[in-house]
Amino acid sequence: MTRKIKRRPPAKIDRDFLRRFEKRLQSALDKIGDQMGLVLTAKGMTFSESNFSGRYEAHLKGGMPKIERDYIQRNPHLNLPPLFTIVELNGKPYKIVGWRKRATKRPVLLERNAKNYTATVLQIQKGMKK
Repeated sequence: MTRKIKRRPPAKIDRDFLRRFEKRLQSALDKIGDQMGLVLTAKGMTFSESNFSGRYEAHLKGGMPKIERDYIQRNPHLNLPPLFTIVELNGKPYKIVGWRKRATKRPVLLERNAKNYTATVLQIQKGMKK
């Protein structure tokens, strides 16, 4: 016989609570995605003391996420390096992972040490020349 442990609801929503929640939500989305042949990702969580919201993104397994597809569509027009190329900005290497379609100033998405960053098109073009 197993006993259920009753968990008290949090007194307030803070960053630590949201990180724990997002990890549990992502593991649940992974299980659902495996069953349905999709890749589901929780994104964009925002919060205040009493509530939070977020969104999720889905694409077919083996398919291309929207941020990658958007980057590839703009690449011929802007003369940018291919997706997943390593560029050097401020002496540090970053991997190009996508494009933020609605961003006007810093649309290029970068990744370094499992953290996401943004850059301008001009920064990427300068980083290619080094």
